[in-house]
Amino acid sequence: MIIDNMKQRDAHGIIRNDMIHMLMEVQKGALKHQKDEKDTKDAGFATVEESTVGKSTHSRVWTENELIAQCFLFFLAGFDTVSTCMTFLTYELALNPEIQNRLYEEIMETERSLNGSPLNYETLQKMVYMDMVVSEALRKWPPAVVSDRYSNRDYTYDDGAGSRFLIEKGRT
Repeated sequence: MIIDNMKQRDAHGIIRNDMIHMLMEVQKGALKHQKDEKDTKDAGFATVEESTVGKSTHSRVWTENELIAQCFLFFLAGFDTVSTCMTFLTYELALNPEIQNRLYEEIMETERSLNGSPLNYETLQKMVYMDMVVSEALRKWPPAVVSDRYSNRDYTYDDGAGSRFLIEKGRT
């Protein structure tokens, strides 16, 4: 289905700003990293500086199987992480009714300010408390824990309550 869609787009010159188009560009070797200062100016409150890993240009031909695998990975990773985040966010809001009420007030205030217009990305970016609540849920309950950090020296962690353990140099 994915490859057929890509062939249709290629045959008819259809260009859409989506993941399939990006994969088509990768397959052609035409994908380049772009830096847009506007992207980081209004990026949100919990934004961190973007890594430079993967910004170099590569000229490798991707097979159809690799493209299909990437599409499946995008789907699976997006579905699972979002559902996990929403589950824990709902759990935290149930445990913290004062936070739930404050978030509800921000949502209602935002809805009133739209005057019947649909919610858009720019308006969502202005919801400061929403950003804080989601960021805290992700901090407490990360859907995918991966770290490329490692200890550059032996370090003994002491929790102050009598528990100590050694983090060895080179460990993640």
